[in-house]
Amino acid sequence: MNSMILLVIGVLVLIYLAFKFIKKVILLVLSIVIIIVLMFASVFGLVYYDFKQLSEQKDISINLVYTKSDEAQFGVSILMKEGNVDKESLSSISKTDLKSFEKKVPDSDSGTYVVYMSDSMFDSLVEGEVFSVSDFLSDKTYSKYNLDLTGKDVKKIIDSKDSTNTLVKTLFKKNNMTSAEAQLIEPIIKEQITSSLEKQNLGLKEALFLLVIQKSVTDQNKVLDLVEGYKDETITIEPERLTFSLIKWLPSGIIQSFLEKIV
Repeated sequence: MNSMILLVIGVLVLIYLAFKFIKKVILLVLSIVIIIVLMFASVFGLVYYDFKQLSEQKDISINLVYTKSDEAQFGVSILMKEGNVDKESLSSISKTDLKSFEKKVPDSDSGTYVVYMSDSMFDSLVEGEVFSVSDFLSDKTYSKYNLDLTGKDVKKIIDSKDSTNTLVKTLFKKNNMTSAEAQLIEPIIKEQITSSLEKQNLGLKEALFLLVIQKSVTDQNKVLDLVEGYKDETITIEPERLTFSLIKWLPSGIIQSFLEKIV
């Protein structure tokens, strides 16, 4: 009889201890879930506030900078007004401004952003592509010439010390010009290229850089490359914002599905 009572008491104690343990586990799980929910709610709230603040910026200055070995080489400044590009505002970024961007990150509420693109990211954008420089040589005289550049051509011109000379020599080679023809037409072509770009407040490197960017943002695959570049930091944006960082958290599949609808 006594052993039976002890057995019952033992079972009751075990049940009590088990219940107490399960209760603690349930409370722990609930606590973790609540913490996670609160964290997501806080992050969502911060992202929403940041997005709202960003959307209220009417005039946005975007400075696209080409970098090599983590050093800024040149760049293009673009002003966005009410979501549209102000073409008259396009201009090369001065060496002074490039250095100032490196020394001090623009304030998040200034409406000024600096987008740094590495040469490796640029290489992936130009690979296998063809770019026409007909806008630089719009005179009908040149309509009979081949004015297309391969991605390798563009890369060579951008990385050269004398980009205009490299471009002209490349075009001569593509059009099988004799040395006599080249010597005659070279100063005329160089003058037209320079004159055409001065009207746009751009240098040749900046103009080619912008040409590549413009073509890339209309190609869904290239846009995805740009997004992946931002994720792996071959593209960086300053100042960093939560709205931009959200892109890094989104799976590539979701981003691709979204791009299919807008690009």
